[in-house]
Order: sequence, then C-alpha cells, then structure tokens
Amino acid sequence: MLKSNRKTLAVIGAGPKGIATAVKAKVLEEFGLPVDQVILIEKHTVAANWSGEFGYTNGEMKLGTSPEKDVVFPMEIDVADKILNERIKQRLMHFTWMSYLVQTNRFSDWVDRGRPAPCHISWTNYLRWVSAQLLPQIFIVSAEVLKIDLNATKDKWELKLVQTDGNADHYTLQADRLMLTGPGQTRMDFLNGQPIPEKTYDLESFWAALKDKTFQSRGRLAIVGAGENAASALLALSQYAPNMRVDIISPKGFISTRAESYYENQMYSQPERNDWDKLQVKDRIDFIERTDLGAFFNSCDEYFE
Repeated sequence: MLKSNRKTLAVIGAGPKGIATAVKAKVLEEFGLPVDQVILIEKHTVAANWSGEFGYTNGEMKLGTSPEKDVVFPMEIDVADKILNERIKQRLMHFTWMSYLVQTNRFSDWVDRGRPAPCHISWTNYLRWVSAQLLPQIFIVSAEVLKIDLNATKDKWELKLVQTDGNADHYTLQADRLMLTGPGQTRMDFLNGQPIPEKTYDLESFWAALKDKTFQSRGRLAIVGAGENAASALLALSQYAPNMRVDIISPKGFISTRAESYYENQMYSQPERNDWDKLQVKDRIDFIERTDLGAFFNSCDEYFE
C-alpha cells in the first residue's frame, strides 16, 4: 500500500535508469532519510528493451559501456554526515554488478575470462536480479501510459494507465513528481502523415524482423541516424546480411557513438563538478544527442533510384 504521508515519484520505465532511481530511494529510506515513494510503471517487463524480446536489440549485442557503471555508479553520496555517507555506500554495494556476479557464482569465471563486456541479455538478468530486491519499498506496476496531464488543482501529475498483465483495466494514478526514462515510442515524423512504406522499420520492428527471420537481407538499406543504435544495427547486419549495401544518412557524415574519453565519462558521472551547467544550451544539446536513440531503416531499393 502507498503511504499517504509521503510524496510519490512515478517513473515511466523499469530499465537501468528507473531501477537505479528505485535502488537509491530504497536505501535512503532504509536509513530513515526523507524520500519519495517510488512507483515504476513498465509496459512489458523489467529491462524489456535489453532482453531481445521487445525490440531495440536482439539481446546478443555486447554492452557498450563497462558493466561496472551499474545502477549505483558513481555512488556519489552526500547527506552532510560522513559516517552515514559511508554506511549508505556500503549498503549500495549490495546492488552492484560485482555483487550480482558473486551472488550468482559467476564472479571468478568473469574475472578469469578477462572481465568481458556482458551481452544485453546478461545485463537484463542483472537488472531483474536487482529489481527482485526492491520490494516491498518500491512498487512496480505492469501498465502502459495512455495520457499524462495535471489534475484539476494543478498540484499533481495524473497518469491514465491500462494494465498489461492480462486484465486490461483502465485506471488513473496520481503522483507528485514524474520521471520519464527509456526511448519511448518511435515516431516517423519525416513521413508527414503518409502511410509507412513496405519494408520500412523502426528500431523495434527491425530487431523483431531479424529475430523472426523475416527481414529481407538482399538489396540496399538506408539507416537514418548515426548514433549507438545505428552502430548496433550495422554490427547485426554484418552477421545477418553481410552482402547488403547499407547507407548511413546523417548530417554529421559519420557514426557517432559515445566515446569513452575521460572528459566525457566525467561529464556523465559528475556533471556538477565538471561545470555542466555552465555549458551553453547548444553545447549541452549536442552532447546529449550523441546518445540519442532515434534510428529508422528502409530496405526498399526503389527509394534510392
């Protein structure tokens, strides 16, 4: 049951960001610190987009960043009490990638193999292992968000939901705060309302077609977008359709996945200490767009004549 004397934070999506938020809230509550009641709203299952079951990957791709950058990284805690800070950090260690490997008897094998990057399905298993430890403090709701609005008094968010656990019941959830995570639904705005051409894919349908072996592996393919998802698609195509001609359409003229430079990593890990707020808005937008999730695929030869 929700505690009526606490504010609520509704988080749409139960992927890495949603789980990370829930873990921090759970631990802070355990130490008696004021924290919102977290409700994770997930259409499918925890880490669905990483599992290979619901698009965005086939589950076999390698994780692009170090797994040590897990749901509690970088563990920067400051509650104005040095001893309490250390106790909180010790508790957070129970939710790390390393702890998962130890608890599931995989740690020594992982180290002996040279600490390889896990595939996406392995990362899914880690996130689901963490989510199983969140109850009863954290609620995970199986539902799809149909509409988001403010209530009549404009002091709470009002989310219209439909259950996705088999009942299909519609209901409304109110929350004091709202957090959006994940890629959301792909929109092909560049079609200007025209019907989607045959053999045109968004990320979800592309990976589904590969999984179902219905993807047409001959001819010529255009990928609109040049981020990390485009790179993952190219890697998969090199295995599934090695003879296919692929064109990348991007204003930058190159594939732009996130680099692992010290500066960029620090900007993600410790933005406050690295003057993120002093960067101009344009520079911040350019920085964030490097990890944008938009990509579309079209394999119709006639569109390139």
